[in-house]
Amino acid sequence: MAASELPFTDVSIEDLYYTDLKYMYNAGIISDNSNHLFHPNGLLPRDEFAGTVVGVSCQKCITPSVEDIIHYNTNPFVDVLKKNQYFYCISYAKEKEIAR
Repeated sequence: MAASELPFTDVSIEDLYYTDLKYMYNAGIISDNSNHLFHPNGLLPRDEFAGTVVGVSCQKCITPSVEDIIHYNTNPFVDVLKKNQYFYCISYAKEKEIAR
């Protein structure tokens, strides 16, 4: 296994997705955390998936406007509280019937 230029210890330079992953890491799209694992075969939590899907087409997750904060004032689902970092993405996704 060749040495990787990425901080993720579970990613090899021989992995098919390595170049794409390196591009996203270098562009600041993804980052490392304290465990240095990428979990390439792990499952993605529902809220993170919705946030990623909606976040590609809108900025509600990153910078909700005052109008968004006023408009999305109730929990979209019983298990998604306002403190969830994906609250506005999930609220938007529910309203647009992206998530049910």
